[in-house]
Amino acid sequence: MEVIVIICVIVGATLGASTLIYLILLSPRRLLIKKLLSQQFVCVFVAPAILYPAIFFAFVKIAQRPSNYLINLSDISLFLLLLLSLVAALAGNIIHGFSKSGDEILYHYGSEDKFIDFCHGPLSHYTIYIASLLAMLFLVLLEVNHPLPFNLTQTEVCLLVASGVVSGLCFGFASIYSGHWKNLSFMIALIILIDFLIIYLFSLNLAHLPIVMFTNSAYLTAIFCYFVFVIKKGQKNNFLKRG
Repeated sequence: MEVIVIICVIVGATLGASTLIYLILLSPRRLLIKKLLSQQFVCVFVAPAILYPAIFFAFVKIAQRPSNYLINLSDISLFLLLLLSLVAALAGNIIHGFSKSGDEILYHYGSEDKFIDFCHGPLSHYTIYIASLLAMLFLVLLEVNHPLPFNLTQTEVCLLVASGVVSGLCFGFASIYSGHWKNLSFMIALIILIDFLIIYLFSLNLAHLPIVMFTNSAYLTAIFCYFVFVIKKGQKNNFLKRG
């Protein structure tokens, strides 16, 4: 149950930070510096201060379950890989913060810089997205080695799936908005394939794997967002061609 509460905290923090950043972005351009400082403070300090302790607490709780070690990776190895992924995500966040601030200030004065654009665009975004996906993959691998010794209740399953759907919508819309959804869709599809191959090969019961249930609900929702986006984009292009 603790892991489910942690997942809800993660989803709530993500939604809260996203909403706050969106409101900051709506602020008048004359408050540019205040807006940028507020946005970067949320991204670099507030969100990680909530999310990272929750993720580490989830890791500890999962590692305390009975082990079967189906995956040939020790808990220490997975912890170090998770830590490395989270550090990379934080670094991406910091790069994004500074480069976005620089980008906004240059834009405000009618100028631009290609290197800052690159840092604000592909470099920071891909670092954050890929590191976050890898962090969740390492949590999944840990849970495969430490499944729940009992079945989840129907209420818990519904809560996990709902949390996954909300997270998937946030991730899907964010990656579509940043323009990196196409490359990320392949990575997400690969992670889904890896997860389902592990479940199939080791005959695992999803009712014993709350993290797997949550992450794959999120991934499938993100893929669904990309699918809808492609269809809508195709319909718009067809309409323009007919016009």
